[in-house]
Amino acid sequence: MRLSAACTFDERYHRVLPFLCRAYDRSLVRLISPFVRPPKQGFSQPQSVLASPDELPDIAPLQFDLVHQQDDLWKFEVESPVVSHWPESQMLRGRALGSADAKSALIVLHGACDNEYTYSRWMGAEFVKQGFRVLIPAAPAHLDRAPKCFSGAPMFWSTRNTVAGMAQWLCEIRGLIGYLRGQGVTTIGLIGYSIGSLTAGLAATIWSDLDFVCLLAPVGHHLKALPVSGVARRFWPWMVNLPADEIALFDRWSAFHRQPVGATPLFLMTLFDDLQPHSLQSAWWQAWSQPQKHEYRHGHMSILFSKQLYPDLSAFAAEMHGRSAAR
Repeated sequence: MRLSAACTFDERYHRVLPFLCRAYDRSLVRLISPFVRPPKQGFSQPQSVLASPDELPDIAPLQFDLVHQQDDLWKFEVESPVVSHWPESQMLRGRALGSADAKSALIVLHGACDNEYTYSRWMGAEFVKQGFRVLIPAAPAHLDRAPKCFSGAPMFWSTRNTVAGMAQWLCEIRGLIGYLRGQGVTTIGLIGYSIGSLTAGLAATIWSDLDFVCLLAPVGHHLKALPVSGVARRFWPWMVNLPADEIALFDRWSAFHRQPVGATPLFLMTLFDDLQPHSLQSAWWQAWSQPQKHEYRHGHMSILFSKQLYPDLSAFAAEMHGRSAAR
């Protein structure tokens, strides 16, 4: 289609933006997918996993010291409160930002196969500006907890691996919440991106003492994208045509089919998302009674570079911090 000579640059940009965002998602998935597929020589799986998030054990507060890394960035390391399927993930590792004296705190949950803390730090920094402290725990088999393979890949090689990883991460998040409460923090929220949004969403349906949860490029159910997204099928081909018992297990570990029990939700939705189509994000938003939302003209991965996302996070952080101060 020939664009009119009278079109402004902005008009042309907005016309091609959906194509660019989807092309970016598809290109990255095409690049990464060979590295995250299950190895042909086989791999280990847990013998059993929890049937649902309601079976998660009670977790005592974690205890650890922060180690200064650079500027406003700190590291932490502590043994996981549960036995990990991956020996390399028996130690929980992560990063921290902000003042240790802050009475408001955010826990950032990164996306699947993330191989650096950068994007999580970008999100966390907006909350630090509003008086929060921030913890960024690496998921099992990710980042500096990963086995010798592509970051995060082993967590997505089978249904049981995925559930085992999410269950361990949730237990660790619960231990971090206890740690923060023990330090006098009164307001605690989560922000999750992609698989982190599913994990954060599950947390909001389990624990009534969470104050808020932000869901970025929200994934309410791991399997719902497969019938409508060729990108999802390329990334996780083994999820196609799962047996009925594994589909039922994913259903039980879906935030889409559950309801929050206290946290204030914020949906941060991507309009041009080929990995988790907007219609699925909207369905989750509707299932949760249509809470506050923002929508962005971005794809699943380009959203991290949105200029509007970070001011929106800062404004929401200020609102949540204000609620805490008014108590």
